[in-house]
Amino acid sequence: CVPSHENKKASAQYYDFDVDRDRGLRLSSLLGLTTSLDCNLLLNELVARGVPTIVAPEVSDLHNLLLAELDPLQMCEKAKPLLARLQETYPQYIPALKKTICVQLLGQLGEVYTAMQMGALQKLAAGIVNMQEMEKLIVEAVRNNHIQVRLDFQTNTVRFGDDGVEYDDIRYQINTLSNN
Repeated sequence: CVPSHENKKASAQYYDFDVDRDRGLRLSSLLGLTTSLDCNLLLNELVARGVPTIVAPEVSDLHNLLLAELDPLQMCEKAKPLLARLQETYPQYIPALKKTICVQLLGQLGEVYTAMQMGALQKLAAGIVNMQEMEKLIVEAVRNNHIQVRLDFQTNTVRFGDDGVEYDDIRYQINTLSNN
């Protein structure tokens, strides 16, 4: 449930880095590794040791859904029953899992589409998050450079990818116009 997209700068306000580093070092020593772990390295190590085959089926299915499948139109629909089963035994992980699912969904949609209606995104994410929560996640993920998505409220669309306009370019053009 640790979001692989979360960066240290954004989470600095919530976590004590010394504690996180110590935990990472302890976990590394338990696994017999010589380096400190990050999320991707930990996932790779757990897969290499066969952990997904011995965990609860819903955990294994969610792992496969997030890391192996590319089906953004069905991702949330497939995740809902898995989250419902996990809610019973691991309720503390559900908010982080929902966030991870949404960022993964946006990343996969960005690989397939250049734009989509906000209503369509709302339908895809229904049961996981509402549109207000999704907008908040998009802003956070874009701010931390995890995805490239723009919300266009005039046309009610979500645009994926880099549209070629950078904020520095806009700032330069506005500054140039104001000086003339």
